Amino acid sequence: MVTIVPETDAKLHPIPTHARRNKSRTAGDRIQTQVFTLQTRIAAQLVPILRPLIAPNNTITAYPANNSLVITDYAGNLLRIAKIIDSIDQPSAASRW
Repeated sequence: MVTIVPETDAKLHPIPTHARRNKSRTAGDRIQTQVFTLQTRIAAQLVPILRPLIAPNNTITAYPANNSLVITDYAGNLLRIAKIIDSIDQPSAASRW
């Protein structure tokens, strides 16, 4: 069964939720929520970087207690955002030495 709802209401309906370690392989136009727990960067600092990449009616929230980002957006865009987060959430060159 497929339910079609307005984009603004989609995040209020039961949608798939994934933790980063169980990365979703779903792509496309389905709205879902994904939790990204960061290892080397502060989650709140990534919000202004990633916000422009997320559909205006969808959400990004930093959760400081465990340094995570909770993002609700289209599955295909979450795959792209995951790649961006992976490339940003790396040790800085100074900390490698």
